[in-house]
Amino acid sequence: MRWTWRGVAARCNVTDEEHVRRVRRTVAVYDRWRRPLLVFYAGMALALGGLLVATAWLLPGLMQLGMQAVPQGFFVGLYLGGMLGLLALKAVHGIVAYSATPRTERLLLRYYDALTELAQGSAAACDSVECPSSQGAAQMDGARPAPQPREAGAGRESLD
Repeated sequence: MRWTWRGVAARCNVTDEEHVRRVRRTVAVYDRWRRPLLVFYAGMALALGGLLVATAWLLPGLMQLGMQAVPQGFFVGLYLGGMLGLLALKAVHGIVAYSATPRTERLLLRYYDALTELAQGSAAACDSVECPSSQGAAQMDGARPAPQPREAGAGRESLD
């Protein structure tokens, strides 16, 4: 339990670059394993269908045993039904989970890359010419610029 909380705390104190690096790695792993896992879960679903057909085929033979095997058959049936139900749940979950793509993570990476490219382009433009944002920062550090005087009658509408 202590290791779980350390992992949660470690994820809270990461920089944006570290978080984006982790997301890139996660998306790359997802892309690498998506198709094989989708095939695996589809195979599980086919195996489940085969088990259900085999059970339906064997069921009449089990009914011929008579009333002596009812308690054992009940518990075996309950156990196998639970296992097949969980297998079906896992197969359907895997197919649904690996059919979709991590859209949110891909949008995060796309926008982060665009923002980084925009920042690098802005930095390059500021290096080649005088940067207007640095002038604005210098004005903000000092006093406010004095307002420009208006001409007499400027801004008034005529009533003619």
